[in-house]
Amino acid sequence: MSMSGRLARFFYGTPNLVGMGLALLGLGLLFFGLIKSFWWLIVAGLYGVGYLGTPQRPEEVRQLDERLEMQSLLQAFAELCHRVRPHLSPPVLAQLEVFQQHAEAIVQRIDRLEQGSDTRHAVRQTLAHYLPELIHDYLQLPPAFARFHPVREGNTPRQILLQQLELVNGEFSRILKDLHSEQVGKLEAHGKFLRQRFKHADSVFEYS
Repeated sequence: MSMSGRLARFFYGTPNLVGMGLALLGLGLLFFGLIKSFWWLIVAGLYGVGYLGTPQRPEEVRQLDERLEMQSLLQAFAELCHRVRPHLSPPVLAQLEVFQQHAEAIVQRIDRLEQGSDTRHAVRQTLAHYLPELIHDYLQLPPAFARFHPVREGNTPRQILLQQLELVNGEFSRILKDLHSEQVGKLEAHGKFLRQRFKHADSVFEYS
């Protein structure tokens, strides 16, 4: 884990939050004049009591690490979209913007998904591998070829890229809708569907 990730884990961890809460209580006592001498020792002591007296459960650590990982993937994908923006058509860019909105909303609710579920895996893989690799493979093609040459069922690579983005956006939209309505039972179907897409990611633009 990176230094920023370790700092975020510490800052958002339950022990630190409890310690900060007690330290703020100490500052409140100072503000109302209930403590004066050695107030800084009292505040530091209250923080220490809160931090040391609040063990962080392994499950909390795992959930926090995964949330931080997802946030990092969102940031990396946003940076990728910014870099490739000049090379993609407006319809493709529009689909990428929709995807980023859906992905961010899902990551904010990631704790509602069961640990190790197909849907968690699908969201992570879509951000980390499937879409970045899809975009990378598309941009390796000559621009004129990507725009005009039919490679599969009469579709050009540009059309195929747009179809893939629309497909993923449709699934992410349904995942988000089911998260909103707490229909968790339906979520695994979306995750399994997206996992099937990953198996064919390397052959999307293949042609004879």
